Amino acid sequence: MTSKTDFTSEEWTTLRAVFCAIVLDVAIADHTFDDAEAKAWHTEVDVLSKSALPLVRDVLQLGSGRCIDDAVVDKAARTPLADLLNEAGAILKAHATPEEIEDYKRSLRSLAVAVAESTPGGDKEENQMLVTLNDLLWSW
Repeated sequence: MTSKTDFTSEEWTTLRAVFCAIVLDVAIADHTFDDAEAKAWHTEVDVLSKSALPLVRDVLQLGSGRCIDDAVVDKAARTPLADLLNEAGAILKAHATPEEIEDYKRSLRSLAVAVAESTPGGDKEENQMLVTLNDLLWSW
């Protein structure tokens, strides 16, 4: 199994930033980010802590009390989602097993759907973001 030690610090930040960027991009697709979306993020992270493979659990730093830090937020905010996803895909292909890559992608989709479905309204914009995410993940 792949672990944090198999990645450089920059690669690890990228893998973590993708999760942050997904949440932000889906949540603000309808020009809002509210408590329900934040709660959906935390609830889904709890679900992933029980179902994801160790690589995803490590990326999310589950059990540490904090799954994002300033470097992750900065990278997520400054890098377009498509670029982040493409970079993460290349990193994972170089280091992770096919099973771990699929689990990472499944976890991203699961988190995005949880945030999108957490509030009424904005369905068109959030659904478009989910379609975009799926298209980008298929390109891996």
